[in-house]
Amino acid sequence: MSDIPNEFGDQLARLYPGVIMVVPNDLLQAWFPPSVPFRSLDKMEIAAAQAYAAKFGCVFHYSPIAGDCEQGEGRFRKA
Repeated sequence: MSDIPNEFGDQLARLYPGVIMVVPNDLLQAWFPPSVPFRSLDKMEIAAAQAYAAKFGCVFHYSPIAGDCEQGEGRFRKA
């Protein structure tokens, strides 16, 4: 998970309760490998994102790719 920018963790730590940060699927794949383009995240990547979010008192929810042109996204929300 070394590809995650430090600034992102800083932003998660400063989130107000209930505020959501949306991260597109391509960044999630880059931050929580293995990175294979144009697919949904697998269970291990989702678990890694959830563990990362928990470090900052946040929860992570993933919405998979829907349709041909819509990209999946992850949502980090302060608990």
